[in-house]
Amino acid sequence: MRTSNEISATEYALKPELAFLRTTAVSQVKGTVGFDFRRFDKDELDTNDSFLDLASYYRTERSRWDLGARYTRDTTLDSELEESGIVYERIRRTSRSLNPAWSYMLDPTRQLKASYSISQIRYENNQNTYFSDYDYQGLTLEYNQRWSAKTSVTGNLSQTRYENGSNTVRSDTTQVQVGASHEFSERWSASALAGARRTRTTTRVGLLVCPGLDLRSSPLSLLFGPCVDPVTLAPLAFTVQTESRSNSSTGSVFTLQTAYGFETGSLSASATRSVSPSATNGLIVRDRLSLSAERRLSEKLTLSAKLGWYRTSATDSEIGNLNRKYLEFQPRLTWRIDRDWRLKTSYRFRKQSYESQLDSATGNTLTVTLVYAWPKMAVSR
Repeated sequence: MRTSNEISATEYALKPELAFLRTTAVSQVKGTVGFDFRRFDKDELDTNDSFLDLASYYRTERSRWDLGARYTRDTTLDSELEESGIVYERIRRTSRSLNPAWSYMLDPTRQLKASYSISQIRYENNQNTYFSDYDYQGLTLEYNQRWSAKTSVTGNLSQTRYENGSNTVRSDTTQVQVGASHEFSERWSASALAGARRTRTTTRVGLLVCPGLDLRSSPLSLLFGPCVDPVTLAPLAFTVQTESRSNSSTGSVFTLQTAYGFETGSLSASATRSVSPSATNGLIVRDRLSLSAERRLSEKLTLSAKLGWYRTSATDSEIGNLNRKYLEFQPRLTWRIDRDWRLKTSYRFRKQSYESQLDSATGNTLTVTLVYAWPKMAVSR
């Protein structure tokens, strides 16, 4: 997805995954661990990726405690491109996240929920790149109420904080949203959630300062060097002074979703505006439109397609080089050979452009995947 020095490559990958589940009357633990051994006709692109997903809960008569965790090790041209789109080169990336939550039923129609999330993103050999390690955490309070058998309303208040690894950029965002969901029929449902956000970004910069002298207003600096003592005119060494600069921005956030199911397939569409962390200069605003469809052609053949359009911009208007547009289209044909075997063929087209660059980048990928799923193994006691 680069605008210059484009390359073409053939990839062979082996992706083993193992899913596990343990369930009791009041609790559950489930997860998936997987590896992705990728080999290319260009050796410098080879990677060994891995991931771990874990989700668990424990419930009482009115309360439920949830705990989720995720670990991902891949490259910036994989998960980073999907999450933020601010990608200038391909380097190794490690992501860790933890998500505890608690919910309480006030009565059969009303529920309170509190959730917390913390993520750590780390990049390898990023000293001379655009990428910076960062931490991202957030707290959300939510209220849900069911008005009828088909309609529910919700509201939430959230506070998030972004800090980069060098401790030079910190962004705090407050969001308030309200919304509703409704089932129009057994096949058609829709939901809407909208509100406002306020982001305050503090940037720490280092300035060279001449002790006791304002170089911008003193003509002596032109005669006796860049930094002199105003009394003795003796040369002095510059010192580094850290200065904090803050600015605030406001905007809207929303999530609109609708889905329709029919006998041989389904259709869904969504439009979202959200605030997400990036590896460059703090938080970004991401607008996304997506459309997905699936249709069963026969008992063994299924055709599906996804269309997505992104627009990314910085919460700080002074950072214009982050503004970009991204288009992705991916049709897929799945053949169910028998109970355990699947053959998937897909094509993906991508186009990406930045406001700070005249050229755009395009990508074309053809993938053939053979899947074998072992029958499930159950253990009871």
